Amino acid sequence: MSEDIMLKMGRLSRAPAPRQALLRTVVCPMSQEKLDSGLLLWFPSPNSFTGEDCLEMQVHGGLAVVTAILRSLNSFPSTRHATAGEFTKRAFMNGKLDLTEVEGLADVIHAETEAQRKQAFRQMAGELNAIYSSWREVIVKCTASVEAYIDFSEEENIEDGVIEEVKTSLNQLCHQLERHLVDGRRGQRLRDGVHIAILGRPNVGKSSLINYVSRRPVAIVSPIEGTTRDSIESFLDLNGYPIVMADTAGLRNTTDIVESQGVQRAVNRSKDADLLVVMLSVTDLESTDDLEREISGKVTLLIDEYMEVRDVSDKSIIIVINKVDMNPRINQQTSFCFDTTRGQITISSLEKQSVPVVFTSITQEQGLDAFISQLTGLVKSLCADPSTESPSFTQARHRDHLSNCLDSIGAALNSIDTDVVVTAECLRLACVEIGQISGKISTEDILDVVFKDFCIGK
Repeated sequence: MSEDIMLKMGRLSRAPAPRQALLRTVVCPMSQEKLDSGLLLWFPSPNSFTGEDCLEMQVHGGLAVVTAILRSLNSFPSTRHATAGEFTKRAFMNGKLDLTEVEGLADVIHAETEAQRKQAFRQMAGELNAIYSSWREVIVKCTASVEAYIDFSEEENIEDGVIEEVKTSLNQLCHQLERHLVDGRRGQRLRDGVHIAILGRPNVGKSSLINYVSRRPVAIVSPIEGTTRDSIESFLDLNGYPIVMADTAGLRNTTDIVESQGVQRAVNRSKDADLLVVMLSVTDLESTDDLEREISGKVTLLIDEYMEVRDVSDKSIIIVINKVDMNPRINQQTSFCFDTTRGQITISSLEKQSVPVVFTSITQEQGLDAFISQLTGLVKSLCADPSTESPSFTQARHRDHLSNCLDSIGAALNSIDTDVVVTAECLRLACVEIGQISGKISTEDILDVVFKDFCIGK
C-alpha cells in the first residue's frame, strides 16, 4: 500500500532508492491536481522504524496543504489515520523495539531537562535491554540445564556438575539483581523529578525561596502569617536535573480550620518528598554563640513537633537560615555542615551523613548561589548520572518484575538439592518475570538451548 501511494502521488514509474530524499510534486491521485512540492523518502521492509514498508512525505506545514494531502490519502482503500502510538506499537510487534526501548522513546519525547534526555536516550538505544537480556539468557540457560537434567539424567547424556554450574550462575545473578534493585529509585527520580518540600514556620521566606528558584512569582509573598495555605508545586530544571519543588503552609498550631488543613498538607507533602529544605529565620535564633547547637536544636524541635524522626530518616535535607541581613552579628558563611550523628542531632539516621546549612537573605539575594550549589549537589546524588553510571530502571513495573524474578530464583536455589522439578518451575517463572520487562516471553528459547548446548535429540 505504501509503495502504491508513493508511485501515484509522486508520479513515479518505480520505487526510488531506499532512504534517499527525492524532491517531487505531490499530486492528488484522483484529479491529478498539484498539491505541493516536497520530499519523498522510501523505507522498504524490514529496514524501517516499524519493520514494514513506510513512506515519509516532507511537505510544507500549512493547514491547507496538510488537509489536502490527508484528503488524498483517504481516497486510497484501506487507509486510515494511525491511532495514538500505533507506529511504535507496530515497531514493537515486529521486533524492532522491545518494551524498555519503547518506554525510552516515550521518555525522550517528554524529556524536559538535559539529564532526562541523556537517560532516556540510553534506554531508547537499548542499554537497559542489554542488561536484562543478558540476565534472561542466564536464566534460560539454567532452566534448560535443569530441564535436561530431569529428562535425560538417567540416560547419562548429561555432563557431570551441571547442577553445580546452575547454582553458581544463579547465585551470581542474584547478587547482580540485588545490586540493581538497591539503586534508591535514582532512575525513577530522574525520569519523574526529585520531589522537594520547603518546610518551616510562617514567614521564614519559603514562598520567596520558591519564587527565586523558579524565576517567576509562583507563590504569593506577604508579611501576613498564614498566607500560604496549600502546597504550591513548581516543576523546574535545576542545572539539567528535574525537580518538583513545593512551597508549603507554615508549620504552627492554629485554630483556623483552613490553615490547619494547610499545615497537615504541608506535613503530608514533606513525608512524600525526596528532599527537605528546612527553613529558619535568624530571628528564631536566640543565641549566636554556638550556631551549630542552636540550629540543630531548632530543626530537631520543628521536625519532632510535626513529623516523626523516621519520616525523614531516608531523606536528604538542606537547612536554610534566612534573613541574615536582619542580624549583622551572624557570620554569613556560604555554608557549613554538621554531622547528624553527634550530640542531640537526630534528623537523619544515615551514619556520617552531613546536613548542609546555608545562610541567605533572599530580599538582598545573599547566599543564594551557595544554596543553589548545595541543592544541585543533593539532587545529583539522588539521581542516576546518565553520562557515566550503569543504566538504572526508570519504571515501577521494572522493580516489581525484577523483585518477583529474584524471589523465584531464590526459591529455585532453595529447592535445587531436594526437588529439581520445583526448581525448573521456579526458573520458568523467573524467566517470565524478567521477560515481561522487555516483552520477550517464549518457551521456545528454553528448547533451543536444550538442543543447542546438549547433544540430545540428534
